[in-house]
Amino acid sequence: MIGVMEISWSASTLIGIPLTAVMMDRYGWRSPFIGIGALAIIATFALLCTIPSEPHGRPRDIVFKITAGHYLGIYGRRLCSRPALGALGYAFFVSMANDNLFVVYGAWLEQRFGLGLVALGLGTSLIGVAELAGEGLTAAVADRLGVKRAVFFGAGLSVICYGMLPWLDRSLPVAIAGLAILFFSFEFTLVSSFSLCTELLPDARATMLAGFYALAGLGRAVGALIGGMIWQKGGILATGMLSGSLSLLGIFCLVAGLNAWHPKRHDGSMDRRP
Repeated sequence: MIGVMEISWSASTLIGIPLTAVMMDRYGWRSPFIGIGALAIIATFALLCTIPSEPHGRPRDIVFKITAGHYLGIYGRRLCSRPALGALGYAFFVSMANDNLFVVYGAWLEQRFGLGLVALGLGTSLIGVAELAGEGLTAAVADRLGVKRAVFFGAGLSVICYGMLPWLDRSLPVAIAGLAILFFSFEFTLVSSFSLCTELLPDARATMLAGFYALAGLGRAVGALIGGMIWQKGGILATGMLSGSLSLLGIFCLVAGLNAWHPKRHDGSMDRRP
């Protein structure tokens, strides 16, 4: 189910980024923000119309007091477990690794192959297809393969792709294909990770998933901040090596956390194998 919902992310990339490139090319760089703002307003009204109202069983002031009084305590108790902390560290580092590349790959393609704005947008659409395939594959096979096995498979493939980045600049098709495989593996890994993290604390799935998203967002912010500086100083070699190293660090965090995880079997007993 998570894999199906995450398809919206890649679908918006597939449609939105090429359209943004065309709008910027024809109407200037400000024009996409008008469209994005209009779509945000439409999405807000769509949520208001589709999300059901809260039940009327409890007064709003009681709900507020419970939330305000126990908010930090809930996060402290739920997320200060070793499996949860390992998953949060993994989310931070792999997201940081991906955005370290994501903010500069367009500049790399432009500098190395002389691509224009529209061509970069169309090239990104292929990456959107790869992300869509990664999320579709998650929805199709992650539960059958096992989400833990799927996460480690995708993470390992991402590390290999980061390491091969410096050798992808021989031709434009090779570079685009390599980037597509990398983003495919990253999306497959990250979406599978969402499913995995919900089972680390079964009695606090919403809290765990919120923490995972928060740390992933923080990692993306840090990666976006340092990505330009890393690429300017060391080129695509430095970008690939740093992203690969950060991904390995994320895998180490996840392994350390899962070593202390004892998932429940369907019969309610505890499985001692991580």
